[in-house]
Amino acid sequence: MAAQMVGVAEDTSNITLQTYRYLRMILVLPPVFLMLATVGERLTRGVWRDSISDSYAGPVRDVFVGALMATGVCLIAYKSSSKLEDYALNFAGFNAFFVALVPNNFTPMLVAAPARPS
Repeated sequence: MAAQMVGVAEDTSNITLQTYRYLRMILVLPPVFLMLATVGERLTRGVWRDSISDSYAGPVRDVFVGALMATGVCLIAYKSSSKLEDYALNFAGFNAFFVALVPNNFTPMLVAAPARPS
């Protein structure tokens, strides 16, 4: 009976390691997609944006928001070995959502937007 319990613990540990390995590999993809979209925008527009947050006002807004939210989810889901690092990862994940949903140039965007006819 004890041998079965050890086997279950090893399987659970193995699954946990695989899960975190996949999570670390997936965490690389959203920034890569954002970089490719930014470079693509640069090639079509001919100029770079002033900051990465300026992407919210451009054609790569969906990629920007999606990349930050996916990164935030991965940071929150990842559990570290120490409590301090775990809190820091959760805080960084929350801030990724905040940056994605609250752009730094929202007021100028509203002023520049055309009025909708009623």
